[in-house]
Amino acid sequence: MAGYIPIDAKKALKKLREKKKPVSISAVAALVLVLLFTVLFMRKGDLKLPECKDCGAYNPISPVFPGSLNKILNDEAFKLSSISHLSGAVQIPTQVFDNSPDPTGKKDDFLWRNFTVFQDYLQKTYPLVFEKFSFEKVNHHGMLMTWETENTKGKKPMAFLSHQDVVPVDPTSIEKWTHPPFDGVYDPKNDYIYGRGVVDCKLLLISQFESLSKLIEDGFEPTTRPIILSIGFDEEAMGSKGGAKLAEFLYERYGEHGLYGITDEGGLTAKTPEGDYIGMVIPSEKGYVDMFITLDSTESGHGSIPPVDGGAIVIMSKLGVSLYNDPYEPTITTNNPALEFLQCAAKYSPDYLPGLSKAMKSKSQSKLLDATSSNLNIAYLFKTTQAMDIFNSGVKANALPEQATLVVNHRIGLHSSVNATKDHVLEHVLDLAKENDLSVSVVYADGAKEVVKPDGKHGNFTVTLYSSLEPTKISPTAGDALYEIIAGTTVNTYQQTLFNPHGNASVYVSPFLSTGNMDMKYYGKLSDRQYRYTAALLVPDSNIHTVDEKTTSKAFLSSIAYLYQLIPNIDAMSADED
Repeated sequence: MAGYIPIDAKKALKKLREKKKPVSISAVAALVLVLLFTVLFMRKGDLKLPECKDCGAYNPISPVFPGSLNKILNDEAFKLSSISHLSGAVQIPTQVFDNSPDPTGKKDDFLWRNFTVFQDYLQKTYPLVFEKFSFEKVNHHGMLMTWETENTKGKKPMAFLSHQDVVPVDPTSIEKWTHPPFDGVYDPKNDYIYGRGVVDCKLLLISQFESLSKLIEDGFEPTTRPIILSIGFDEEAMGSKGGAKLAEFLYERYGEHGLYGITDEGGLTAKTPEGDYIGMVIPSEKGYVDMFITLDSTESGHGSIPPVDGGAIVIMSKLGVSLYNDPYEPTITTNNPALEFLQCAAKYSPDYLPGLSKAMKSKSQSKLLDATSSNLNIAYLFKTTQAMDIFNSGVKANALPEQATLVVNHRIGLHSSVNATKDHVLEHVLDLAKENDLSVSVVYADGAKEVVKPDGKHGNFTVTLYSSLEPTKISPTAGDALYEIIAGTTVNTYQQTLFNPHGNASVYVSPFLSTGNMDMKYYGKLSDRQYRYTAALLVPDSNIHTVDEKTTSKAFLSSIAYLYQLIPNIDAMSADED
């Protein structure tokens, strides 16, 4: 699908109004004609819809190793046993923080010791898995597990990613939880399993171990390609210590495109308003950059004599308001996987978004953007977002601060870049710098420094880029062997009686996109097939990362059942590919 970036009439008009130099009448006339044509074109229909496989055209793949599939989905004893294993995993608080230091591997490494306890728990709970898989530790707590048989030597492995860490629990919020966050309580009355990490990401991690343990017990053995589990330990803090190091280790071992394919957390399977199911497979990620904007001001001193410009806090507050009032424009491109998802929803779930079907038929970008604006989870898939997450300044009530810092988190749209995002922020910083006689410098993620505006009489703005990540390459979808296996396995899973008791629910599979990032962002060179998808049933009120994080036994079992089929299916159906 070719990329298509439409002209943005609003931005063009804005730039025209802001021009301070005189321009010729002919130039203005020419520009007006271009803008008029653009507006008229947009009204008639400027949206080029991608040609894609119908999301309802995927057939179920009958599992090549049916084994215990029925038991996984319908046996009460298996369900309770699996839940107890997930509960035990939640009870080990593997919290990670943004400022966590590097692990040392020593027994007295207080911050990371729970990860050692967690890995001991996995070895005790899943002895069959650790008997079959080799287990290597990368950077002390990264888990790299490989199942290689005589028949699979020299073949490209299939890798399954997850992570051990969870976001911290705010101590002030504990009383708000229905059950303590690290108790892992299962309430059979409402079928909820409560606990921090029960969704992100211990459900996937334990599902991988449950499915593999059962496969081994039932006699499965890979014959086509090795199986890898690559399990990070700081994904919630950008993954630089865990996921990044594991990816580097695998790259050194297998080389570029050395893996057959990779899956990770991400997309789920949602139940539609019509009672059908749609699996949302994520083949790409938005970009990312944190910008730490620091103002070092010379206008400090005693609070009884405030400066005319208000000082560091006032200037930085103006910057925050200025950025807020100039959000990034949404842009729909045909290579955005979310557009294909909207086509699927418009055809098979017209109640998903009000006005979606009508907007899709009109092929008007503006109408489609209007239809998605009511749901931020969808609207943000087509734009760069900015979130002002941290503001620091001041230490004393009667002392004007010498410094103020604003941290702005960006999730970069597929059509944009880190550099374009930096330029957007810099435009606002420069406006305030000129107004208040401040110099401006940019420090890039690699440490390079650029002076953008020298000579500031009243201080200096420093814009520092952290954790910059360009939007990732889009993996192939319909027609690709691995994607087709994932899709067919999803359809078969949700046609089972547990999810489809009357046999009348349809199962669709579509590419999708996510507003967040995963450890997979570090694995780009290892495979062109990268899919962020657990297939687990979406729980609408799962409260990920907040009070009462929870899932259901049904969602948990859907993930186990899917993986129990997927692993043998890939082994059998990818034999002719490498």
